[in-house]
Amino acid sequence: MFYEKKYKSIYFYFIIIFLFLGSLLAVTTAILYHRETSDFIKRIKTEETIHNDFHVEVLSNCFATVISDLAFLKEQNELKELINTGNRGMEDKIAEEYLQLAAKKGYYDQIRFIDETGMERVRVNYNGGNPYKVNNDSLQLKKNRYYFQDTIKLSRDSFFISPLDLNIENGKIEIPFKPMIRFASPVTDNSGIIKGIVILNYLAEKMIENLDRKTNMSTGTKMVINSDGYWLHCSIEENEWGFMLPERKDKNFALFYPSEWDKIDSKDEVQIRTENGLFTSTTFYPASFYKPSDDNSFKTDGAVSPGLSGRDYYWKIISHISTDKLRSETELIMIKFFSLGTLLFFFAAFPAWLTAQTIINGKLRRIKLFRSANFDKLTDLPNRAYLMSSLNQIISESRRYDRKFAVLYLDLDGFKEVNDTSGHDAGDQVLIQTAERFKNCTRDSDIVYRPGGDEFIIILPSIKSHQSAVRAAEKIILSTKEPFKVKDTYFKIGVSIGISIYPEHGDEINSIVNNADSAMYEVKKQGKNNFAIYSE
Repeated sequence: MFYEKKYKSIYFYFIIIFLFLGSLLAVTTAILYHRETSDFIKRIKTEETIHNDFHVEVLSNCFATVISDLAFLKEQNELKELINTGNRGMEDKIAEEYLQLAAKKGYYDQIRFIDETGMERVRVNYNGGNPYKVNNDSLQLKKNRYYFQDTIKLSRDSFFISPLDLNIENGKIEIPFKPMIRFASPVTDNSGIIKGIVILNYLAEKMIENLDRKTNMSTGTKMVINSDGYWLHCSIEENEWGFMLPERKDKNFALFYPSEWDKIDSKDEVQIRTENGLFTSTTFYPASFYKPSDDNSFKTDGAVSPGLSGRDYYWKIISHISTDKLRSETELIMIKFFSLGTLLFFFAAFPAWLTAQTIINGKLRRIKLFRSANFDKLTDLPNRAYLMSSLNQIISESRRYDRKFAVLYLDLDGFKEVNDTSGHDAGDQVLIQTAERFKNCTRDSDIVYRPGGDEFIIILPSIKSHQSAVRAAEKIILSTKEPFKVKDTYFKIGVSIGISIYPEHGDEINSIVNNADSAMYEVKKQGKNNFAIYSE
């Protein structure tokens, strides 16, 4: 009887402990599963955004390469002599360079010089890797083609970029499909009179293949869609080119996903999760991606086709992860945690939990120490210590890549009166609002610091000219125009800004910061609420 009661008691406590450990482990596993699932979704979102940006960069590089080749061809010596002297003997020499370029690049279906009358004077066909010069008797009059008419009207330093579509020969779409973009630019004689155009027929299939190679790094299914919602490229070939093929006119992203398209088409960058999955969209403007250089030696008028401007024609780079795929990934996470929970329960459930808690607490302590040492407690902005560390890296990168950056030293005008009249609590609230305004009017790449007091420092890590820093200073000053409200009281303050540019105003941390500080004090002397660039 005694042993029977003893064993019953053991069984009872065993069940109680078993249920307690099981409940604890179930709750712990559920929390970890939720966190892991949430982190997975966040990571997927971030990765798809990065991959989309990378795809836009790939497209921009492709376009920049073609623009560079076009700029080179329009300055070709033999072409200039043909235009200026009429020496027909130059046509063969022009064709020789066209042949070399076509063979070397491998993505120009046609390279042509068309004179001001619209007549082809020199034409080289790629011919699937065996380029040849088209005979004179086979050259054609192109004066009625839209790309000639649009390009011949441009200024000499402008570039025409056509929409991406399928090549048409003799009035019919060429089979197999040959995606094509036409790049063209006017050419002039020595007196500046336009004497024709140089045009490159770019085989966009090469660009699409390059995108496909990069897509392997992405979880989502990548697609390229034009501004009308038609697929230019996707994983299902039968859905492509609906705007050119009557039998595919209903193959339109906007028809397949109408609510998603409304959001995607309304913004340059958007990420949405619907019942159809996760959609990450980035916009690429083929005709306006090209930025003119500082000396304005090149520019693009953004002409893409009759009646369209550079902002009217765009591509949407979209990554789509279906709901089923997201569910399968989260189910894998659930299976992993269920298996892990079972093992932990049988081997070391409770000690493992304590160990995990210790590790997490250790990480939190290190993060807290880092933030305490490097971030301002009031505004949550990086402090002077973090500024010095960041400047070391920024100076090092600027030296390596021969870049300029700017330091803006800011001091609030009239802030002392806020503390004197309303107390430090009101002053703290004004500083918090000021920090928020400064962050909102700067770029994502810019860094706002608070060294202390009512002083702020803003680093513009990469600028092309002084004007970039001037525009930033003007925005910052404008951001303080609106009075600051603390409870029911309004405060009016300004900001004095000193600007120093690396390496013109210093190539070391102390000199670049001190010179910006000196310029700021000069502004203070001259009336405040303004900016000045450091000068000896």
